[in-house]
Amino acid sequence: MKEYLLTAGPTPVPERVLLAMARPMLYHRAPAFTECLKEAQDGLKWLIQTKQLPMVLAGSGTVGMDAAVCNFLRTGDKAIVIRGGKFGERWGKICQAYGIECVFLDVEWGKSVDPKSVAEAIDKNPGVRAVYATASETSTATKHDLEPIAKIVKAKDDVILCVDAITAVGVYDVPMDKWGLDVVCVGSQKALMLPPGLAVVAVSEKAWKANERSNLPRFYLDLMRERKSQEKGETAFTPAVSLVVGLRESLRMLKEETLEGVFHRHERLAKATRAAGGEELLGVERVALGPSEQPVEEGRRWWAAENALDLAANLRLREGVKRDPGDPLPTQELGDERARRVLAMQLIRADREDDQESLGAQTLGQKAQEVSGGGVGQVDVLEGEEDRGAVTEVAQQGEDPAEQAGLPKAVLGDRHRRCLINDVGKGPGQVPAGFERKL
Repeated sequence: MKEYLLTAGPTPVPERVLLAMARPMLYHRAPAFTECLKEAQDGLKWLIQTKQLPMVLAGSGTVGMDAAVCNFLRTGDKAIVIRGGKFGERWGKICQAYGIECVFLDVEWGKSVDPKSVAEAIDKNPGVRAVYATASETSTATKHDLEPIAKIVKAKDDVILCVDAITAVGVYDVPMDKWGLDVVCVGSQKALMLPPGLAVVAVSEKAWKANERSNLPRFYLDLMRERKSQEKGETAFTPAVSLVVGLRESLRMLKEETLEGVFHRHERLAKATRAAGGEELLGVERVALGPSEQPVEEGRRWWAAENALDLAANLRLREGVKRDPGDPLPTQELGDERARRVLAMQLIRADREDDQESLGAQTLGQKAQEVSGGGVGQVDVLEGEEDRGAVTEVAQQGEDPAEQAGLPKAVLGDRHRRCLINDVGKGPGQVPAGFERKL
């Protein structure tokens, strides 16, 4: 069965990227790797929207965050740390590990920081040399408004803005040079569509000036040494060669899609996820509120007891689904209605030809029976114009969806096919609101 990775990161790696990484190994001091690294860096400049050289480091995104502290601050400096989630907290822990005095701006999880509070914190704390912010807080799916914060910091000659953009770059618009971001950190395992193991750090000229006064200890993460090496087309130390090859390929894919296309795709998928998680379907509560919601990973309060039941059944429907083992999921079975709703959400994801084998009608039917205790009958995956016509006829039958118990007969729409659920013994019903909408 095909496995589906549904975690905040790592994310699924496209087959095209996997095949690129499977090619014979390159020697990292040879011209072939230099060419590969240069193309990848040019692609990163395009993606991050900067004229600066993005430096590629071996390590997770946290390596980039660590480098953003030890390369730009001095013993005795203060730093403002915006904490609105787990990764905002990580900025603080890294700063404290290097002896930096932190001024914490604590934001309610799920809400974005008020830029005015950043300005006030800078003015009230002499000696502040850096502001550490998170563009997109993975733990809450919250997007922080960086542009006004960048304007505030840009007006301060001795303060730099360092941004964890690990779940932002490649998802929505984060133009480094246009906004005036000083240090931008990116990780390979998110929108770059790679396995974990690469960090990318781009540094502004203002930040390089801060680097000149920095005296914090560093060796492997010495960005000035990396800059000198990577300007010549090689890394200071042995790189993750295969990941750099994969990075080149993933950036080629993103360029083919265009920045506008990439951003639109994530926004469209985010809207579909929000709609799917609403009260009419899975009924889960959103964490990120209002304009702060990010378009990549929809934060949900899965730990609410009733909603966690839905997710538990959702995962059991597809044995190939992998989740974060840290998520607490109860094991109780669901009633017919909720089981059918969860099954519907799984079917709506079947939008590629290679899904049909792993999501065949018989397999789904069996899974539906297991979860619902026999309440869900056969599942047919319909293809072609003739089938879609038949589905349309089904959709027109029935009068009042509210009179139907659960989802006795539902048509699920996606870009490539229609999926039809028949509830044995209950006859045809009308399509629930929103189910025929294309994603």
